[in-house]
Amino acid sequence: MTTTLTLKNPADVIAAVPHIIGFQPTDSLVAVGIGGMSARIDHPHNSGDLIESCIALGSAFRKHPSPVMLVSFTDTASDAEDALTCIGAMVEDVAPVLARIHVTSTGEWFDHVTETGGRVTLADHDRIAVEAAWIGAAAPVASREALAVSLAGDTAPVAALLDATRIRDTKTETAWITSRINEFLTTGDHLSDDDAAHLLVALANVEFQYAAARLLTKANARQMVDLLRDLTRRAPDRVRPAAALLLGLAAWMQGHGALAWVAYEAADDAGHPIAKFIAHVLRDAIRPTESALAGLTAA
Repeated sequence: MTTTLTLKNPADVIAAVPHIIGFQPTDSLVAVGIGGMSARIDHPHNSGDLIESCIALGSAFRKHPSPVMLVSFTDTASDAEDALTCIGAMVEDVAPVLARIHVTSTGEWFDHVTETGGRVTLADHDRIAVEAAWIGAAAPVASREALAVSLAGDTAPVAALLDATRIRDTKTETAWITSRINEFLTTGDHLSDDDAAHLLVALANVEFQYAAARLLTKANARQMVDLLRDLTRRAPDRVRPAAALLLGLAAWMQGHGALAWVAYEAADDAGHPIAKFIAHVLRDAIRPTESALAGLTAA
């Protein structure tokens, strides 16, 4: 079964963007990599922001060159043209730019490469949504803010169990964490309140955080995101940072940069080694691989 979306025209690309970055972008410039990285930045509307955007995306694609399609989501046509032209020129130095698409809030689009235009229809969105669901991609949320809100949930059941939870010796606890996470990866059954409380209390210990992180691979990243997103939603504030940071790692490994940033912000612990690692790999567009993770998890 294919694990990629089939994008045949600019309307397909525009309809696919929310599924690629995890939410419906507004006032954004999105670089859709073909077989490589994709990225979203706030849309530049002045010369200073435009220069910074050119440098950021140019640097990212120098590290991970791949054919790219640029999509400008703004109602200001002149700003769209400036961004697509300047950023396109910077990226094109190292990677072919296949499309430079301006799309408005009403769905009207124009591709500055082919000089063709049209309108994104509901049928376009529906076709891409069906294909995305078929390959197992999570449905996008309405906005980045909504993505952050999606990490909030009912914390009361787990909170009631925290004080009674006791952590055992390192060997026993590490074995239990490994066994419980692997059980989830096998069955997909979410943790009971007792197990969730136990795991969250354990993950407050840095040593156990790394034990969990060492279980993360490209192959299981989507399942780990599912597990850690659920834990983050259920975690009371005092045990939430570790779950959120591990979610950030898993989201990065899955290629879901927007969720990784939101999880990083939810942890609110920028000085933590895992937080520093997440900020580094996202800002420097480090490709998610087990080898890139190895330096952190060897700690």
